[in-house]
Amino acid sequence: MADKPKLDPSSNPVLPEKLTDEEERVKLPHHDEAGEKKKGEDDWRVEANIGSVEGGADIAQTINKTVNINRAEGKERKRLQPEDFKRFSPEDLERENDEIIHPDLEPLIQRLRERRFLFLIGGPESGKATIARTLALRLGDGKTRGVLFYSSPVDRGTEISFQELAESPSYQGRLVIFKDAFAKKSIDLNRFASELNEAEAARYSRRLAENRSFLLFTSDADQIENRERLSSLGLLCELAPIPADLLVEGLQSKVEHLLSSRPEAEEHRAQIRSLLEAEGERIATKLGTMPRITRFVQELLLMVAKGSLSLDEALDRVDDLGPWFLKSLAEDFAAWSYVLALTLCHATAASSERVAWIDFDQLRQVLTRVLHRELRRKPGERNPSCLCGEEELRQVAAAEIDQASGGEACAIRFREKFYPVRLWKSLLGPGRQILGALMPALRDLLRSPVPSLRITAARALGRIAELDPYGLAMPLIWGPPGDDRQLRARILGQFLQGVLGSNASSYKALCLRELRATLSNHDLERTCTGILCLSEIGAADPSLAFQEIRRVLSTRLAPRFEDLGKIYRRVELIERAARNPADTTEALSALLRLQTGNIAPLLSDREQEILESVYITLTDLCLFYDDSAMALVDRLSEWSQKPDEPLAHLVTLVALSRDGLIDILNSFKVDMTRGNELEADEREGCSAILYWAWRLGGDATRRLGKFFENLYSRTSPFPGILRQALRKRWLSALKTWARQACSAVACRGTVIDLFDGLISAESPEVRQEVLHLLKFDPDFAKPGSDLEALAIEIITRTPAAPRLLAALAGD
Repeated sequence: MADKPKLDPSSNPVLPEKLTDEEERVKLPHHDEAGEKKKGEDDWRVEANIGSVEGGADIAQTINKTVNINRAEGKERKRLQPEDFKRFSPEDLERENDEIIHPDLEPLIQRLRERRFLFLIGGPESGKATIARTLALRLGDGKTRGVLFYSSPVDRGTEISFQELAESPSYQGRLVIFKDAFAKKSIDLNRFASELNEAEAARYSRRLAENRSFLLFTSDADQIENRERLSSLGLLCELAPIPADLLVEGLQSKVEHLLSSRPEAEEHRAQIRSLLEAEGERIATKLGTMPRITRFVQELLLMVAKGSLSLDEALDRVDDLGPWFLKSLAEDFAAWSYVLALTLCHATAASSERVAWIDFDQLRQVLTRVLHRELRRKPGERNPSCLCGEEELRQVAAAEIDQASGGEACAIRFREKFYPVRLWKSLLGPGRQILGALMPALRDLLRSPVPSLRITAARALGRIAELDPYGLAMPLIWGPPGDDRQLRARILGQFLQGVLGSNASSYKALCLRELRATLSNHDLERTCTGILCLSEIGAADPSLAFQEIRRVLSTRLAPRFEDLGKIYRRVELIERAARNPADTTEALSALLRLQTGNIAPLLSDREQEILESVYITLTDLCLFYDDSAMALVDRLSEWSQKPDEPLAHLVTLVALSRDGLIDILNSFKVDMTRGNELEADEREGCSAILYWAWRLGGDATRRLGKFFENLYSRTSPFPGILRQALRKRWLSALKTWARQACSAVACRGTVIDLFDGLISAESPEVRQEVLHLLKFDPDFAKPGSDLEALAIEIITRTPAAPRLLAALAGD
């Protein structure tokens, strides 16, 4: 690029030094600080199980490298538990009930009594969650024990047992509420809503009634799918806008509460009442919803009454947090630094609404020391009571705490999801000097031995670099490689997460262009670092990560397979050299590797290293981001749609080769056993890819089957020795899944459906191979074996296990 400034690597302030082994030790899921394995509590775990896969010992090195890139915030397979909910007693609800201002709710109450579960939708900030909680007091039978409230959107990958929600004593007699249920496109919630029909809805309503419980999902109207279906079933209720007269009544109620609860408001009672009389209707109409009216009264009304702020400015501030953050809140240093730290923790969409409280507080402490120094403040005398004032800080900062429950840490978030967006807008605008003062400290934190501080600093720098892309972003993207490739890749990927969180499209395009330049760079270290950072980008934008991996495969590896004639000649040379007794053992070694399906002899050393980086990145995406295991199958299917192109040949090899993607994913097992009462050798598990096929249901299983059918057919163009090896590995993968179906009952139906699809495949060769495996393989043919029973079940077309809705209804 002609306009890119020359970089002086020695002056780059943001590249991390190599950390010690102790500093960089990354815990695996469900390991404590000492690295010891913890027993689970009703959740899903992903574990490396290399020995269970044919050839697994040979891929140990790749697997170990994959495990080592598991980040501290890496997502575990989580199952929803009763302790994940906030509890509201009837007394709590009575207090909240006084604040409800809404048209007649009786139709909604009657609908809930009848159907027992509903989807409540409305506009943003329309009070859906508050209304949902208070409905528990009006359900009328006197037996409602209160509310279980899931206050943040359900993560896409979180397991939800709808049968437990309907039948478990833990939910008995309660109204169970999921706030913003569909904001993160929960797989189980979307599937539950999409598969409902009248019979299933009636059956589920009956189970809830027997448990004397209710279920309510709230959502913004534009976030919920299947609206027509749910409406036709009588399960969808949409809140209409509140009429102006009720909004005025709500405003008056909030003002009375302010006057009775805050002494300084009483001093300005006359001004407040005069303002309300003259402008009350305009205020209520302008704000439009009760949450906005509440925020105006609590944060701005007194300032208007005192004359320090005009009414129009105050109404504008409801949507613009800049004046609040940069002026009024800045008078309180503790609260202001609290909000600043929490805002930096939300630099990108990849950092969810919930931030681990300990991570936030570590950053807050660092920033407080920096700001004291920058502002030349002298910390005043303090006593232990100062360490117990967070409740007041959170009230001022509009933040909430989610207490630790189950396997989740204590977490903190803003009460309203729009706060981070608006606060970042203020920081990047009139508050940019604050960011300038923090830049040196954030750069230093990239070298911190504390992973959470490195992550937050990298993400925040990705947002801040929008102020000077060439001066701030380019030095990090193009800085000299460090000794620790994986550490640098993580920091680069987290920095790019911050870039993707920016609203400046030209800035994002520039940084992505530079990333692509590293992926095509002649410097192998840069290329591999760029590939590895894509696993971090996948946390923010999985589609982008897959798109760039395809670009790498197409430009750096697929050209090797443009001319299959060269591959034939290379294999022929290897076979000929291996037959020559006078030749070295190198050719014999290459031949043996090809016979086992190892494609290393066909690639250069550079290509092998690039491919290993691709494997690591794809494996990380599959194991820690939502449904990416099946997303990977879909991507590979898409990339190999044109069977005669080099990329299609490459996809076949990277999927089926020894140490390839199928081997790697089959070596990671998801524990399907509930509870912790069984010994390790008694637990049931299946591979990550089989787990997601089971989890997503029949359509996903059909897609996996079609992908496998195509893989077999696309082994045909390869030389005989390699073709035979790949087909053996194809059968080995099927056999691995069959064994898992025998031990993990939950996925048995999925495996039966998968085999059933393959013995009905369009390809005669595929049908023949699968039937031969089921009928004549020594393990399947062994009398009385579990595999024989499974084979009989498949061949005789015994119906597969019942699917989700039938199972959740208990029938």
